[in-house]
Amino acid sequence: MTSSHDFTKLKELYTAAGQGQVFRFEEKLNEEEKIAFYEQLQTIDVEDLAKKYAAATNPCGVGQNSARIEPLQASVKIAEAKPEERARWEELGYQKIAEGKGTRLGCPDPKGTVDIGLLSHRSLFQIQAERLIKLQQLVTDRLGKPCKPIRWYVMTSIDTDDKTQNFFKDHNYFGLNAQDAVFFQQGLLPCLTKDGHIMLESAGRVAMAPDGNGGLYHALDKWGILQDMRKNEVEYMFQYCVDNILIKMVDPVFLGFLYESAADVGCKVAPKSAPNEAVGVLALRDGKYGVIEYSEIDKELAAKRDEKTGELMFNAGHLCMNTYRIDFLEKAAREYSSSLPYHLAFKKIHCADEEGNPVIATANNGYKLEQFIFDVFEHANKLVAFEIVREEEFSPLKNASGAGKDCPETCRRDLYNLHKRYITRAGGRFLERATNGSAAATNSSGGDEQLDEVEISPLVSYAGEGLEGVKGQTYAVRDGGGPGLSVHHFN
Repeated sequence: MTSSHDFTKLKELYTAAGQGQVFRFEEKLNEEEKIAFYEQLQTIDVEDLAKKYAAATNPCGVGQNSARIEPLQASVKIAEAKPEERARWEELGYQKIAEGKGTRLGCPDPKGTVDIGLLSHRSLFQIQAERLIKLQQLVTDRLGKPCKPIRWYVMTSIDTDDKTQNFFKDHNYFGLNAQDAVFFQQGLLPCLTKDGHIMLESAGRVAMAPDGNGGLYHALDKWGILQDMRKNEVEYMFQYCVDNILIKMVDPVFLGFLYESAADVGCKVAPKSAPNEAVGVLALRDGKYGVIEYSEIDKELAAKRDEKTGELMFNAGHLCMNTYRIDFLEKAAREYSSSLPYHLAFKKIHCADEEGNPVIATANNGYKLEQFIFDVFEHANKLVAFEIVREEEFSPLKNASGAGKDCPETCRRDLYNLHKRYITRAGGRFLERATNGSAAATNSSGGDEQLDEVEISPLVSYAGEGLEGVKGQTYAVRDGGGPGLSVHHFN
């Protein structure tokens, strides 16, 4: 090993920080492995890591006993918005999109490349790309002038970056211009044992994990994304998680609403399905905006309802669909991110055994340090909540097939049901099985909707518009449905 890869100083540094155990398998490493291990260890700020762990294990001001928790002001409900309000917001949104003022940010998740078994076999990335293409077409047609390209910033990790970029290349960027898809990587932090010791993935490699969705703020600055946004005159950035199959890409109504509100941040929310649903809610903590985890609110407070409406007082379920003004986003990345708290997540972490051999974890065995995307909200001068209809905009893919919740089967069902509603709203009808086994035509979207497999190409309709051709049409078992529309029915 060359002198530039001398472990002496590194050992002194790590030992002083209480992390000398990472060198316990050093004698098992060959020269190439030692060099790779040395270079990885150099990238870790071991002294700062100890501070992060100490702060995460001794949080201040978290929980109802140390903070005053109050419901957020009433959300604006898209389902109850007046037609003229919705039209005004949409027009404002279209104008901003046409000017290239709005952009997209995809959070890290290799699930974007997965075929979940749709009729078309589209991946989540393809669905999202084609919704962007259709939206730009709608803007051009609506305003009578070319729409500036919507830039799509996709955050990956060191493990998924090559796969994601190659997936886009192999599919010719799904019809988008290659220069409008920009990739950057999320940060990593070492995984830790219960007593705060760095875990090894193998004899000569530290186990690393992404630093949480809140890590995107630092990554935006580190990888030059903020500079790219300014160069392209972006004013608003819409952030979402790629695993949501129903996501409305750069929703013009939402963008117009935020622009008119002159808020720093806008969050799409959905009512909780039950008081004990495991979802964080937008609320106020000591008068500041934030997301309160369900574990931070006792059962009695979580179940409390508004006397006039009967709705839960803490009802604004945060869906991780947020839009930011670019000036606030820059402050979040360059001023606020360094002071955001770190949270501990107890997870299954693949690590080295007592002999230094890599082992696949079968149970939670260590901690990941994560920042949360919503912890920056407390710095916003104004934050607005936009309540959406969950069945129309939110169906995440988080679990494996057969889980029964947030899995490929539920994503397919929710997309098919949404598309069926689009068709029935446009005047189309479906043949459904009556109780006697015969087929009956219906123009309702009620009943056992999940029996119908109905998929509309995003290139045909962004959100149910442009389906005038289905009016008066009746769709039966596996009749095809015409260009851009596939309609199947289970036996």
